[in-house]
Amino acid sequence: MPRTQRFWLLAAFLIPVWLGATLGYWGLRGQTDLPKLIVLAFTTGTLMVAIVEEILPEAHQTQDTNLSTLTFIGSFALVESMAGIIPRTSQ
Repeated sequence: MPRTQRFWLLAAFLIPVWLGATLGYWGLRGQTDLPKLIVLAFTTGTLMVAIVEEILPEAHQTQDTNLSTLTFIGSFALVESMAGIIPRTSQ
């Protein structure tokens, strides 16, 4: 594949991400916490669906143990609980 074609393919993947982030920033700037938390909850739910439907079935090519399941759930709970521990900075 030629270098210019690879560049345009890369741009085709980056432009929607940049556009979504920009529109999200301008759309939620100055809003109260409720709309921001709604968008955050929707994004988290979407990522969890992607994990459950795409990543976990690929990881199940070997036998799972109770320890691996508990480790996955515990690490997710740890990351989520860190959001409540880390202080918010006021703007």
